[in-house]
Amino acid sequence: MIMKKFIDRKDELKSLEEMLDKKGSGIIVIYGRRRVGKTRLVLEAIKRRKNFYYLATETRNIDGFARLLTERFPEFSRYKKDWEILIEKLENKVDVLVLDEFPYIIQEDKGIISMLQRLVDTRLKKMKIILTGSTISTMASKVLAYKSPLYGRRIGDIKLKQMSFFDAIEFFPGEDAKKLVEIYGFADGIPFYLERISGDFWEWLDKELKNPGSFIKNEGDFLLKYEFEETAVYKAILEAIANGKTRRKEILDYVGVKGDIGQYLKNLIELGFVHREVPVTENKIRTKRGRYYLSDNFLKFWFRFIQPNMSYIEMKVFGAKDIKKNYNQYLGSVFEEIGREYLLKKIRKGEVEKMKVGRWWHKDKEIDVVGIGKNLAIFGEAKWRDNIDAYKIARSLEDKVKYIKWVGDYELWIFGKSFRRRLNEINGVKVKCIDINEMINYK
Repeated sequence: MIMKKFIDRKDELKSLEEMLDKKGSGIIVIYGRRRVGKTRLVLEAIKRRKNFYYLATETRNIDGFARLLTERFPEFSRYKKDWEILIEKLENKVDVLVLDEFPYIIQEDKGIISMLQRLVDTRLKKMKIILTGSTISTMASKVLAYKSPLYGRRIGDIKLKQMSFFDAIEFFPGEDAKKLVEIYGFADGIPFYLERISGDFWEWLDKELKNPGSFIKNEGDFLLKYEFEETAVYKAILEAIANGKTRRKEILDYVGVKGDIGQYLKNLIELGFVHREVPVTENKIRTKRGRYYLSDNFLKFWFRFIQPNMSYIEMKVFGAKDIKKNYNQYLGSVFEEIGREYLLKKIRKGEVEKMKVGRWWHKDKEIDVVGIGKNLAIFGEAKWRDNIDAYKIARSLEDKVKYIKWVGDYELWIFGKSFRRRLNEINGVKVKCIDINEMINYK
């Protein structure tokens, strides 16, 4: 197997290695949406340990598992094709067993969960078993739930999420800062997508859209069908949110179904496709002022540009140039997210006090980047455009801050592609102007 350079995941890798270093046997669970890099993380963690790796398929897994075991350890040919027997015997050979895409095995053999519990409780002494899964609903209900036989046998678990913007850009060293934002607007911090981009992003994208076998065309459908049997309402909800319908009533009106969509939204949130936000100044999570957003840029991109234009893509009359016409507008919300990540990075490095970070809104007023600390607040606007006049934006921010009624010290931060007029203060309030090159180069 050719291993590509392992990028980021330092905290997750350290956590997984610490789990593997613990004495005794036990179960480790790694789960998260497809393409996010679970397998790559696990392979990096076990590469210096005696291990056996099995990638489950949709059918005949005990046959596949036994065959691979026999290829590596010929003496296993004399053992019965039985999960319990084979795993118990394997402990004498390796320190770590990986069952990748474990939900496929559950589908074929529901008794395997109780069997693993038995092995860990009574017979295994040292071997760790790593279970990974992309079907988040199955992993949550069958493996992680309190009622699962494996509850209490876990050494630990990691829900792997996409990389932040500042980690994802390591895939493209030396790339122009503005191009990096364009790429992130498509791929987010999801390694599978990032690794497939080569050369100029727009040329690559155009070729992919013209390629009959490109993953891009069916990826959104694929992700949903992996979790849901009926996808129509879920697709409509995601399309609504991708097109700026963030309030519950707006989504319901767009989808056009009778009754409530609460359970659909709940399912999408649990799977990590959608998240609900409230203004960062709100203390009550149940406030009616909550809004819904897609949780990764690829879904946002797919439902904004690919899904509505699928017929034109198949007719080869829709390409990258058609996306590019509206892409800067689309990147507005992506750049706001990058602004919040930049503030979080400053906080983690201790350059800014600990803060609750998010966005704020009230009626028709919105602030993109907000940090609320004990002694200081930061209010920021992120504008994905060149030649920004910081004075105009600072004045607008000052007007919005009045509605928050913050009584302590605060700063105004303005993010942009570039500035034609910068500012250090306004009415005695400190102002920071941060362009995309400064953000990219911040270490």
